[in-house]
Amino acid sequence: MEETTAVEETTTEEVVSIKETLELLEGLEVVLKFVAKVMEDGVLGGSDLMALQVFLKDFDVMKDAVSDIDLVVKEAKNLDQVEVMAILMKLSEMFKILKTIKFS
Repeated sequence: MEETTAVEETTTEEVVSIKETLELLEGLEVVLKFVAKVMEDGVLGGSDLMALQVFLKDFDVMKDAVSDIDLVVKEAKNLDQVEVMAILMKLSEMFKILKTIKFS
């Protein structure tokens, strides 16, 4: 009697999340916070050194933001409703920061 074994064909589905998109937005948020702090009094001066220190401390966030930027487009093609809401919430936070920037 011949023994047969069922071989399951496995397909690996590529899991795409919004990790890189959120990292990019977080990096942009760091830049916005820095610009907002520097533009707060409209004058570039000694008080802005603290803002620069904070900005440089967040350099890892900036590095992560651009390290896999090419994956952002791939992520955007596979968004579900929860991911869209997460991105919109992050953008809302960023617009609040942007509204505080005083351009002369």
